[in-house]
Amino acid sequence: MNAAFGGVLLGVGILLVLDALRRPSLDRIIRRHGPSSEVDPGRLVDVITGRLGGVPSDLLILGLSARDHVTRRLVFLACGVVGPFVLLGLGPYVGFRISGTSTIVLFTSSVAVGHAWPEWRLKSRAREARTSFRSSLSAYLDLVAIQLAGGSGMDTAFVAAGRVGDGPAFASIAAALEERRVTREPLWTVFADLGDRLEITELTDLASSVKLGGDHGARLTASLVARARALRHRQMSEVEAKANASTERMGLPMVAIFLGFLVLLGYPALDLINNGFA
Repeated sequence: MNAAFGGVLLGVGILLVLDALRRPSLDRIIRRHGPSSEVDPGRLVDVITGRLGGVPSDLLILGLSARDHVTRRLVFLACGVVGPFVLLGLGPYVGFRISGTSTIVLFTSSVAVGHAWPEWRLKSRAREARTSFRSSLSAYLDLVAIQLAGGSGMDTAFVAAGRVGDGPAFASIAAALEERRVTREPLWTVFADLGDRLEITELTDLASSVKLGGDHGARLTASLVARARALRHRQMSEVEAKANASTERMGLPMVAIFLGFLVLLGYPALDLINNGFA
């Protein structure tokens, strides 16, 4: 049976190869029907990158490129495709066999996991990076408020505060402010554009505060202090919610252990009662 199936696959493969050799090459078809006589090999890479590159804001906040993410997804997908065949090939040598239905389920699950795992991991890491960015943003706003209270100008305060920290959030803000020195854009547009690219609403709100505050240092300082306090309060609320959820999940194993203990205690008594009636 296996030999016959292998022979059929070999024959189909030979027919496909012969059919491909009889057809004209892709380069010749494009030269005949395409608008130009040159083939751009990077065009296909750009198309694949656009389809599988993930969300640009997630890649940007993690400092990754779309091609790196596509490469990772293709590697995981290849592992998901090849893994079941390797397992099936090693099965007879280690003493286990898998039925046809189990093979289909295993192959489908492996491909699905290989395809979805990199994207899910990217979103999870981007979510953690945004949480860390908000924590750094509250510290950045406090530094800006201190600079403004000390008599610094608005531009000087934002630039100097961005150069103090060394984390990813401070680096992103400092880089955006350095670009502003070349483009001569208003200060609030820097934070609005950065908030849109990273999908962080707190930066967009900061841009609105800077735009409304204008040159009024005292009013802007009070607004930044209040915004930093609100960010810290929100972060503490999220931390408490996660701690409470973790505490509730920790109770489930204890309940399972208690139920198992009751089963171990009650089974001998139930067995004695059953034998007595028998």
